[in-house]
Amino acid sequence: MYELAYYALIGFVLSLLFLNLYFRVKVMKLYNYLVKNKVQFDASHMLNKEKLKLEVLPRYPQHETQIMEFVTKVRFSITIACLLFMLITFVGLLLKHYS
Repeated sequence: MYELAYYALIGFVLSLLFLNLYFRVKVMKLYNYLVKNKVQFDASHMLNKEKLKLEVLPRYPQHETQIMEFVTKVRFSITIACLLFMLITFVGLLLKHYS
């Protein structure tokens, strides 16, 4: 039982590392594109899609697909990272409590 939990914990940590590397490559390509084209917005726009659509997209209509893809990937990576972090914490607490 404990071996399975340890393997699950190791798998979750490796998943988090792989996810970090994968999204870092994908997001950095889009980020470099946006910086090169001088597209500017802040984190509040990424967290609030309505604000993004009202304030940023009208200023940069030619870059709309790249902006939306960047925001979607950042939000997805944050969500997955939070879920994996919660799983790692949960399995760690279980191992600490039952061992």
